[in-house]
Amino acid sequence: MLRSALFIAVQPPPTNRVMGIQYSLVLRHLPPSHWRIHFLGPDPLRNSVLPPMDGIPKGCLHFSEYVPLARRASVERNRHGGVTWAYWTVIRTLFLALERMGLERIGLGRILDRTRDDLLRCALQLTSKVSFDVIVGAIPDLVYAEVASEIATRRDLPLILNYRDPVGQRTVEGFTPTAVELQRRLIAEARGIVFASPLTMSRYQDAFDMRGKVVRFISCSFEDVPLDWVVENGEDPNEIRILHTGDLGPWRPVDTLVDAIGIWNNRQQVRAVLQCIGFVTNKARRHALRVLGAHNAVRFDRPLPYTLARREAQRADILLVVIGPRHADNVPAKFVEYLAFRKPLLVVGPRNGVVKELLAPLGIGVYCDISSPQSISAGIEYIVCHRSELVRAFSENWRQIDSYHARSVARQWITALDEVAFS
Repeated sequence: MLRSALFIAVQPPPTNRVMGIQYSLVLRHLPPSHWRIHFLGPDPLRNSVLPPMDGIPKGCLHFSEYVPLARRASVERNRHGGVTWAYWTVIRTLFLALERMGLERIGLGRILDRTRDDLLRCALQLTSKVSFDVIVGAIPDLVYAEVASEIATRRDLPLILNYRDPVGQRTVEGFTPTAVELQRRLIAEARGIVFASPLTMSRYQDAFDMRGKVVRFISCSFEDVPLDWVVENGEDPNEIRILHTGDLGPWRPVDTLVDAIGIWNNRQQVRAVLQCIGFVTNKARRHALRVLGAHNAVRFDRPLPYTLARREAQRADILLVVIGPRHADNVPAKFVEYLAFRKPLLVVGPRNGVVKELLAPLGIGVYCDISSPQSISAGIEYIVCHRSELVRAFSENWRQIDSYHARSVARQWITALDEVAFS
């Protein structure tokens, strides 16, 4: 008997952002089974700067219509860039002002209420036409989990919460949940809870009552590099290309990383070049240009779609993961996605980061203290001196690495759906 699950998320496939990419990989690698997975969320053509991903089954994708005006203006500005930048900045500022003043209520309603109402309307229509067996709400966007909970209640279906990120205040010392009563209600109503980080799972088990629930850690995933892609490294033998794909916002400071590369370049003949694909704060850009610009050792590129970013990763010498100092629980999707390329990983994060524990048994990279340029510079030196050993470790430890492959993660989702549906 074919069963169906409905995931409600802010970034549904084929959105070319982290959550959309990860859910797309699950869809692309679903094994033959008795489950069909559907997704509902904002239309990526209106809610995402990058074009949608290719190769995603269309019959299971469903989109709501409402996207806040300020968000739409921001998307258009970043899509077009160049001469339209000032225009879209003015428009977005105006829309933000209207929303903050509450004036968007005129004919539109408040942003969250309008988002919730439109999602609920679409979900009710969809669930009246398609028979579902499980409803899944993606978090940290609680409005999507609220809609999932309401649909599950109205249709008398089991609910799964998928915590892609925690909802609360992270500090160097730990984590304090926010919206506690809402989260407590959602967790009480859920039959299953799936976390993308083992430390987040542990923290939530300490903070909330999860007795009797199906609680699982299911990581992000990666898929194989196409066979026709040529294995490449940096073109210049006297240059080490360190690549980061994705945004480097203020929560991921890179000043110490830049200083570490500066230390390396002042001491070594082989130059290290930092390439960043995606958004980087102006403050970080200025510091990088000041420290590395004289050596022509830094490059900033616009965000790229998933496939093009993967091609850039194929050409890099070292793949970089940056984890903010307060985000010890964070397991970035790129940490997992990079596993496909069999290139040494340079992970920069807090001393007690959970990725440090995940990386150590694999032997494929180095974890460095984000607060210490010396630690990061030593990490670069270790990778350069032990590159062949780190690359060989991919083959030696492939059984462990393969547990992060999209086909393995998709099977873990099928198992979780079975446990919830049949419990």
